[in-house]
Amino acid sequence: MSVPGGPLVKPGASRTITAELTSPTGAYEGALKKVIGIETNDPQTPLAKLTITAYIYAPLQVEPRSIDLAGITAGTAPRQDVLIRNRRQEPITITQIAVNPADFATIASQGAKAVVLKPGQALKLAVTLSPTLPLGYNYGRVTLYTDSQKLPEKAIPIRVQVVPAKR
Repeated sequence: MSVPGGPLVKPGASRTITAELTSPTGAYEGALKKVIGIETNDPQTPLAKLTITAYIYAPLQVEPRSIDLAGITAGTAPRQDVLIRNRRQEPITITQIAVNPADFATIASQGAKAVVLKPGQALKLAVTLSPTLPLGYNYGRVTLYTDSQKLPEKAIPIRVQVVPAKR
C-alpha cells in the first residue's frame, strides 16, 4: 500500500502510524474524533479509514461550567458556589480572579492572593451577584488567570434574569 508522500508497505508487512491528539489552547474539553485516511492499491479497499477518538480534559475543571439563574427577584443577592479543580499532573497557580463588569458580582475565596492548586486539589468560589442588577437579562463573567501557558485564562459566563419583586 502506498500513501502519497508516505512509505510503501509490502504485502504481508505492517507499518506503525503515530498520531497525537492535542488541545492547542488547553481550553477545549470533550470528545475529539479524528479520521486518518490511507489510500491503497487494493481494488476492494482503495481507501482505509482509521478513526481515533479521545476525550480531552481541561486542565481546570469548573463546576458548574456557567452560571445561569432565572427569575431572580430584584434587590436580592443570590449566591452560586463554583468548584475549580486542578486536573493537571503538576500544580497550577490561579494568579488573579476578576469579575466583568466589576460591579456585577463579588467573589469570596481563600483571599485575594494567588492560589496554588496541587494536582487534584480544588478551590471553592462563592459568587454573590449584585443586588443592584437591573430588571431583565444581565450578562457577566468571572475570569480566572493562571500561570499556565496552555490555559492563561478561563472564563465562567454568567447570565441572570432579574424580575420585579412580587407585591
